[in-house]
Amino acid sequence: MDLRRITGTLGLTAVVILAILLDSSLMGFLDIPSLLMTMLGGMAAWGAMSGRGVATLAQTLRSENASASDLAAGIETVRAGKRSFWMVSIAGTLIGFTQMLQSLDDPSAIGPATAVAFLTIFYALLTNLFVLSPVETRLRERLCMAHAPPLPVSRLDDDLAHSRKAMDALKARVRSTTEQTR
Repeated sequence: MDLRRITGTLGLTAVVILAILLDSSLMGFLDIPSLLMTMLGGMAAWGAMSGRGVATLAQTLRSENASASDLAAGIETVRAGKRSFWMVSIAGTLIGFTQMLQSLDDPSAIGPATAVAFLTIFYALLTNLFVLSPVETRLRERLCMAHAPPLPVSRLDDDLAHSRKAMDALKARVRSTTEQTR
């Protein structure tokens, strides 16, 4: 992981935690049943949707020289994981709302029950944001590198020389324009 990714992840984590702490406590965002529903249910649904794809994805991520087809398959597996977590979180939210509606006779229970119902979506969002999307991005980068042939050194030298000539011509033009306006 490079410094920009680490910095971005830490910055995003700080923003999320700060947003939570501005008006409540971190413990208000922890609900074990919602967390278990989202995480265990999401992983189970992902396994059901992808079959052996999750195990193959793990091998592809560990491999230094994975093939383009393995990387593409890994991307599709991650996409299936994203869909799985979102679907399970929506199911958890519907379950939470159903439980909330069953206790409408107690108005004091509606607020906390609604919060718990939304936490399944929050957990899926965090899973996608901090785990699955970065994995997908890394796989996409590796796939692009696998398809992009490296430029030969002579080509790089030619491009650099061309860029220098263009910069010199631009500088001369700016100087000429500046002198004419004086």
